[in-house]
Amino acid sequence: MEEKLDKILSELENNSSSIQNLEKNQMDVLYRIVHLKTGQEELKKGQNVLTKNYAELSTDQKVLSRNYEELKVDQKELRKGNQELKNGQMELTRRQAEFTIVQNDLKSGQKELSNQVGKLETGQGEMRNDIKELRAGQSEIITIIKHSTTLLTENSTHFRKDMSTFKSDVNADIELLFNEVASVKRKVSKLEQSKNK
Repeated sequence: MEEKLDKILSELENNSSSIQNLEKNQMDVLYRIVHLKTGQEELKKGQNVLTKNYAELSTDQKVLSRNYEELKVDQKELRKGNQELKNGQMELTRRQAEFTIVQNDLKSGQKELSNQVGKLETGQGEMRNDIKELRAGQSEIITIIKHSTTLLTENSTHFRKDMSTFKSDVNADIELLFNEVASVKRKVSKLEQSKNK
């Protein structure tokens, strides 16, 4: 019987030890469950962040695709602009050559203009001399006109006097002519009367 008791006691001790181990294991499980819940919450948060980051990544990828397309368009425009720039450079080179020719022509024209200005200055000097001579001639002409006006005035006065005298002479001659005609008429009339008798 003592053996049974010892055995029971031994089993109770073992059970008690097992219960303690079980309680300890339960505590470990609870601790792990708590940590598991915390881990699950952190995992959910991480998933939310991951989902958000994925959405942002998708948006960024769309923006990147759009930027890539715009970059392609920009590259085409850049190539076109580069070609236009080359064409512009060629045109600029051509115009620069034309400008050099025009510049040389302009220099020649300036020399010619300088010669013409020299001739013009010489001509102006001659013109000044001619103007002085012209003024002297004008003074002579004015003097001549004054003299001619004086002579014309005198001639006009003489002409009026002569015309007056001529008029008087003509009137006298006309009157004399009328008297002679009247005398002739009388004589003719007398002759006709005497002829008729």
